Amino acid sequence: MTVVRIETLTIPGAPLGGENPLPFFRDAQADLPVRALPSVPAAKREGFGAQAGFRVLPYRMQDDYGRARAPLDLKALVLENDFLTATFLPELGGRLYSLLHRPSGRELLARNPVFQPANLAIRNAWFSGGVEWNIGQFGHTFGTCAPLFAASIRGERGEPGLRLYEFERCRGLLWQLDCYLPPESPLLLVYARVVNPGQAATSMYWWTNTAVPEAPGVRVLAPTDATLYLGDFRELSFGAADMPELPSLPGRDASYALNFPFANEFFFQCEAADMPWEAALDASGAGLFEASTPRLAYRKLFCWGTHAGGRRWQEFLSEPGQAYLEIQAGLAPTQLHSQPMPAGAVWDWTPGFPSWPRVQIGLPLCPGNVSM
Repeated sequence: MTVVRIETLTIPGAPLGGENPLPFFRDAQADLPVRALPSVPAAKREGFGAQAGFRVLPYRMQDDYGRARAPLDLKALVLENDFLTATFLPELGGRLYSLLHRPSGRELLARNPVFQPANLAIRNAWFSGGVEWNIGQFGHTFGTCAPLFAASIRGERGEPGLRLYEFERCRGLLWQLDCYLPPESPLLLVYARVVNPGQAATSMYWWTNTAVPEAPGVRVLAPTDATLYLGDFRELSFGAADMPELPSLPGRDASYALNFPFANEFFFQCEAADMPWEAALDASGAGLFEASTPRLAYRKLFCWGTHAGGRRWQEFLSEPGQAYLEIQAGLAPTQLHSQPMPAGAVWDWTPGFPSWPRVQIGLPLCPGNVSM
């Protein structure tokens, strides 16, 4: 049986105050200078850095917060069946805060026990953990610490579902997430739909960022060895190489995040896969597996690294002992690639988040029509 309910989540948190009344103007240049190393194929150079220059208007900055934590009440929307309990935070960008595998009692995501904003998003305030939905502009999205709309929906077989939706004002995009847990399904299905209702093409950006626990033996896998890797963060240089050894981490297997002594990221080029996927699994094969329909064709690993700075960042954003890495899914070869979305276009895709420890990935990932 599937149920949807409203709860109150109470955790220690630093309250997020009001918006800054002063405007924050955009960069003079619309594009970011990105250096493609000779190893990057010509086809992957198109759109590199385009429309990635800083933009925030018509939104305003969210920088009125501190570090003093007190009990904080957050509205939570819970979607649950016999296999999974999915908890969403509609006041914080629809963040999928928790995904609990009920038979084992295992939390599949990096569930942050606190709410601690930090200056890491486009509008400043950002918090770690769970699954974040990023749209419109390069960076952590405009709405990551802002409320969105939510509605109860019904799936094809009449089961209850949850719709999260909003209008992204910078690029002028309508977007929605229809979340389903059919009664006998070990998969959380999230049907994503983006519409450009305007009369001109606009720049489109989408990355789903999924935080999972980081621990010795955890390995990140995808259906390809081909990657675009970050060579030098200071000059935004990217190269192409095949896993498991990358020039950014010579002599070591880059699929193990704890092999990186510094914060880093690289992008799996999964566009040839019929069903792109990425998994973060421990030595026993347990963990989180994310797969999607083909439009969401690229995957990424981000890690903070084992140096003191990376560890300190994770402890500040949460608590000691809450280390995490991120497996991410996007529409373009890297997050610095822009994609023009034609006027009137409708793009959609469906990721599935299977439960732990293993499921057979052969289920349809498109839920079909829904009724309100």
